[in-house]
Amino acid sequence: MNALDDSNGTAIPATTLPGTFIVHSPAVIAPTADFTVNISSGTSPLTVQFADNSSGTEPFSLEWNFGDGSPNETSSAPVHTFVTDTQATYTVTLTVNNSAGSSATAEAITVSTTEPTHPPDSITNLHNTTYQETLITWNWTDPSSETFDQVMIYLDGVFQANVTKGSGTFTAANLSPATMHTLGTRTTGTTGLINETWVNHTATTAPYQDPSSFTVTLESGWNVVSTPILLAPGHSQFSQIFSAGDQEKIVQALGWDGSLWYAAQANDEMTPLYAFYINVKEGEVAHATIVPSTSISSPPARALVTGWNLIGPAPAYEDGGFSPKPVEDSLITIEGDYRIVVSPGLHQPSWSYVRGGASRDLLPYKGYWVFMDHPDTLAGFSTTPL
Repeated sequence: MNALDDSNGTAIPATTLPGTFIVHSPAVIAPTADFTVNISSGTSPLTVQFADNSSGTEPFSLEWNFGDGSPNETSSAPVHTFVTDTQATYTVTLTVNNSAGSSATAEAITVSTTEPTHPPDSITNLHNTTYQETLITWNWTDPSSETFDQVMIYLDGVFQANVTKGSGTFTAANLSPATMHTLGTRTTGTTGLINETWVNHTATTAPYQDPSSFTVTLESGWNVVSTPILLAPGHSQFSQIFSAGDQEKIVQALGWDGSLWYAAQANDEMTPLYAFYINVKEGEVAHATIVPSTSISSPPARALVTGWNLIGPAPAYEDGGFSPKPVEDSLITIEGDYRIVVSPGLHQPSWSYVRGGASRDLLPYKGYWVFMDHPDTLAGFSTTPL
C-alpha cells in the first residue's frame, strides 16, 4: 500500500499545500529572585549555607553579594563565613538574570561577638588619699579587663553610686568627725556581669578640730600642696608652717612662676590660690600646720598668665572644713579663658579635664595645673575670720 491511498488501496497523488507554517517556542518567564539560608544570626565566625530558590525560566545567571566586602559569588549554593570583632549586620543580596529580565532579593545576617563568660577583674590599690572631719576621699586602680565598665560603690554596706572606668576616685561627704567608714567595691562589665569579689577599705574621719588651725599630712615623695585660706601673720612662711623637725624631712620645695621653676625659701609665704611641689624624704611623713588669719579679709584673687599656671583651690569654709569643689565651679571666674586642667597625681587623684567634659573635683590643700588661652583673674571663695 502506498503512503497515500484510498480505501480501495488505489494510490492518491501527493500534493503540496500552499501557506506558511509557524512553530511556537515556549515563552521565557522573567526570574523572581529568592533564596534560603540555614541560619541568619549567630556569633563570629558564623558560617552560612545559602541556596538559590528563584523561579522563572532557566538558565539563570546568579550573583551573590555578601555585604562584607568579600568577592561576589555565582554558584547556586555558596557557603560563606562572616567574621567580625564587633556586632554587625550584613545585607546579603542575590541578583538573578535571564533573557527576559532581572530580579534581586536581600536578607540580613546578624553576627555578634562571643559573649564573655567571666566578669572583669577587681580594682586594686584601694586607699584613702584625704580625710577631713566630714569627708573621706578614696582612690584605686581600675582593672585592665577589656569588658570592665564601672565600679559599684558601697559606703558602710549601703549602695552609693556607679563610678565609670577612668575615674578611680570617690568622695564620701557629710560624715561625722572621728567616725570609721568602710568603702566597699565590686566591678561590673559591659555585658552586665558582676564580679562578686568585694574589695574594701576602712578609714576614719579626722577628729573635730578647732578652726584656729588645721594639719595637712605630706606623704613620702612628691606632694603638691596649697592653703585654701589666708594664713595668720607669723604662720604664713615655710619656716612657720613646718616645724624644725618637719623641715628636716623635706628634700626640696619648688614653686612655678608661669614660665620657670624656682626653689622656695624658708621665708617664702604660702598664700591662697598658689601651690608648691614639696618632696618628702623616702619613708618619712611631714606635717604642715595651717593657721587661718583672724583678721577680716575678702576672698582671694590671683592673676593667671597665658600658658600653664600652678594653682591651689580656695573653697569656702563650711561644715567644719574645706570641701572638694567641682572644677567648673572652682574656676568660674576664668570660665572663658582656660582650656585644660590637670591633676598631677602625687598623692592625689590623677586626671585631666577639658572644659565641658565630665566634672572633676578640686581638693583643698592640693595643687593643679591650669592652661590659659588668655590672661585672666582667678578668684577664690574663702574668707577670714572663720
